[in-house]
Amino acid sequence: CALALVFSKDATIPQNCAVFCYLDEQCTTPVRTWAGGKGLNPFVVPGSECWIKVQQNVESGDLVRFHLCVIPVHPSLGLALWTLDYLLGRFSTDCGTHRAGDPRLEAWANDPVGLCLKLVENVCTHFDPSTFMRSPVKEAVVRLLSRLSARLTAFSGVGENPESRRVLGLLEPFHDEMAKLYGSEDVAAVTAYLQQVMDLNVIADSLRPNGARLVKEFNLDQQED
Repeated sequence: CALALVFSKDATIPQNCAVFCYLDEQCTTPVRTWAGGKGLNPFVVPGSECWIKVQQNVESGDLVRFHLCVIPVHPSLGLALWTLDYLLGRFSTDCGTHRAGDPRLEAWANDPVGLCLKLVENVCTHFDPSTFMRSPVKEAVVRLLSRLSARLTAFSGVGENPESRRVLGLLEPFHDEMAKLYGSEDVAAVTAYLQQVMDLNVIADSLRPNGARLVKEFNLDQQED
């Protein structure tokens, strides 16, 4: 088992303060340090327990303030997500030699778009993008949604279907999250999580009709003439 540490969005660490995470009660085995002046990004503890130590200056009023949510992560979660993606890949390949009546491939062969859309809907229903806080678990979910959405790009006219537009609407909160992350992170050192959210938004937008796309054109080339 592992523990995903997720801090509140309003968490603050003043200068000359710090937050430490240790694997032992005596605080001799540190695994992560959050320095003052920086945010408290999520972190995965490789174990079933940990200890948090706060360094702050009470006399000067420099206090560390945050709420902490600890999410137990089952070791098989990553394997489950990988298995789902692997099966979808195999179904896509095997459909070329699909034989009528084969129960293993019938659902995919008969309605591959519907199957992908249903999986996207189920994931978004279980992990509500509008309330699901950033965490290592959410990073895995974003990767899975990107892979499911990428499968849909192999079929033309997906975004013209009303059911498809409804399901793609479930991914819209990721567009708002991308804008907030882009405004708060250093664009010269984009985090892996922001990159994953950007990838998901680009893929989802490519499925939408031109008039319904959310991502606007932008230019990353900042070179001077």
